[in-house]
Amino acid sequence: MLTLAALAALAVGGAGCKRTAPVAPDGNGARPELTPLEELPVAATQDLPPVVQEQIEAEIRAAREHSDDPARVARVAMLFHAHGFPDAARRWYNAALERAVRLEAAWQTFLYRYYISDLESRDGNPHAPAATMSLALSQQPEDIHGLLRLAMLMHVVYEAPLADESTRPTTAQLRRAYTRVIDRDNRIAPAHFGLGRIELAAGNLAEAAEHFKTAITLAPDYLEARDALIGVYEQMDRPQEAQTLREQAGPQRSDNGYVDPYMADFRRLTSQASARVEHALRLLKQGITAEAERELLAMIAENPQDAVALDALGTILMSKLVSAEPAERGALLREASERFRAAAQADPTFTQPKINFAMAVRASGDQSAALELMRSMARYVPHDWRVRYYLGDWLAGEAQERSQADGPVAAQPLYLEAIAELETSLELNPLNMFAVASLADVLQATGRYEEVHLLLRRAVQRTPDDPGIANKLALLLATSDVPSIRNPVEAVRIMLRVVEVTGIRIPEYLETLAISYEAMEDYEAAFRAISDAMDEAALAGDVDMKDRLSVVRARIEAKRMGQ
Repeated sequence: MLTLAALAALAVGGAGCKRTAPVAPDGNGARPELTPLEELPVAATQDLPPVVQEQIEAEIRAAREHSDDPARVARVAMLFHAHGFPDAARRWYNAALERAVRLEAAWQTFLYRYYISDLESRDGNPHAPAATMSLALSQQPEDIHGLLRLAMLMHVVYEAPLADESTRPTTAQLRRAYTRVIDRDNRIAPAHFGLGRIELAAGNLAEAAEHFKTAITLAPDYLEARDALIGVYEQMDRPQEAQTLREQAGPQRSDNGYVDPYMADFRRLTSQASARVEHALRLLKQGITAEAERELLAMIAENPQDAVALDALGTILMSKLVSAEPAERGALLREASERFRAAAQADPTFTQPKINFAMAVRASGDQSAALELMRSMARYVPHDWRVRYYLGDWLAGEAQERSQADGPVAAQPLYLEAIAELETSLELNPLNMFAVASLADVLQATGRYEEVHLLLRRAVQRTPDDPGIANKLALLLATSDVPSIRNPVEAVRIMLRVVEVTGIRIPEYLETLAISYEAMEDYEAAFRAISDAMDEAALAGDVDMKDRLSVVRARIEAKRMGQ
């Protein structure tokens, strides 16, 4: 465990603030073994509500099916954490951390340690949560919420009875921890309150009063700050000002004006309402749409401000667009948009309904407005990989349209912005293969073929059974004009494995197999593969795909006959 001296050094940005050493992703260095999920404890949840038991069981199954995904593993840890199973939660969090570190996923590593520090804060040991939070900040040293949490945890240690006084942070170190928060955002009332407490403990009444007044100005219902200021005024023999504050006191519910977005997400994701919503969404996936909708409407009837249920109901309405008649689409989009808007108003920290609202706006045809909504969200929640992915993907689409209309030079700024957003999304979630696919397309459109090759190679190493990414890599290897990239033999090998792994004959993958054989000049094999692809497209009734494949088959047939 870190000593408080080392912890305080981290808090003030001193020596020792290092990022976790990256784990070699490509076999050039030893990769640590991951703890098998089957070895992790599963808490006895029989006393929990059935819908929560179902949620936990479903998340454990999902984690075991996607055992390399740290987010899946952490989801189980969070549920055990929330429902009072700390030992199981720790083991699952540690397994999630192993996976996040292996992926060099700094943001996920930070977030899981953030949650572990909350878990540890319930154990009665003041040092452990502060040390864990300090370690978390080594991954995200400028995160304002992490800095505030560390300062508050250090304050607990500062005031605790300790057997070893050398582990207590100094007043200067604690003051600097709060000041780091205020230097980055001076609107956070708890940081001013913390400074006031430090000055009060030191007997500096005037300075304490100023900090408490600032906290109350920022958060008028901050009862702890108000009570502290009343006490300071009484010590300073200013009874009239103390009485005025008492008379101004609002409702007896303290609100410090600060919402920890990470813990808000935690509570939302692990609430019983979330379990009920996930049950409804499982019904939706099974095609039982009417029952799913009834469940959500019942939740909203019980609590009209249930943001999770409102958002899920909007999602169901959006899902109906696929089969809706053109005349019905407008009404569905309007109703879904209203549900998303209501969810966002009910819980301003909930990002998903804001993303979904932007998607509804885009589906209505207003791409420009949707793009600006997503840009705004990226500024507000810069660490949300979903926001950065959608923004990057939509920018890529805009860039492609601009390039077709006005030429590639005019589209260059949009392409560059798209690349930056997609790369950020992948830093936040390295297993987001949708971002990989979109980024590969953008890099290819801008002629950055070596970067495409490296991106897809790393993605296939991380998710070797993802057929879509493997298909993209094979197509690049088969068709590239860059000698260092072109490798049709490997492309064929990849696509034969894709066909084997998927177990189904997908026309697009059979097309890539045919193109790979064509690049090898094995035109007989290429003709068989493209013919199979056309047969599968015909069975699926996909006329557009069949027309596309017929062009490829004609080209291969000409080469075959010319041998």
